[in-house]
Amino acid sequence: DVSVDLPCEAYIPRTYVPDKRLKIDLYRRIARLATIEEWEDVSSELVDRFGPRPPETERMLLVAKLRIWAHQRKIESIHVEDGFVVFGYTDRREIERLASAKGGRLRVVDDDSAYLPVASDVIETGEVVDAVESLLRPE
Repeated sequence: DVSVDLPCEAYIPRTYVPDKRLKIDLYRRIARLATIEEWEDVSSELVDRFGPRPPETERMLLVAKLRIWAHQRKIESIHVEDGFVVFGYTDRREIERLASAKGGRLRVVDDDSAYLPVASDVIETGEVVDAVESLLRPE
């Protein structure tokens, strides 16, 4: 289970899914996604059942995808701290491979943390999710 705590509006608006029980069920399903295939199924199902996804729901699905990709890279937490996105990891070789593959943008600082510098305006606008996506997206 990967903890992702990033500043962004990521939720299912009442105007998109008005039924509370159904919305709770969708939140649970999205929280339990473990593979990209499962993610694709839920993502498509939302469009099929409710129409085009609003931006908040798009970000929620993106955060779910980040959790899947992070888990694959042995990252157990992602959060923002003092101008950095901090990645807590369990496998140093894997995080060093990621840092190397992404041109050194990710800095491995100790045995369980790596830091991605981000500008304050990126954090404030919620674009930090996009920065994390570009780092974690498989090649």
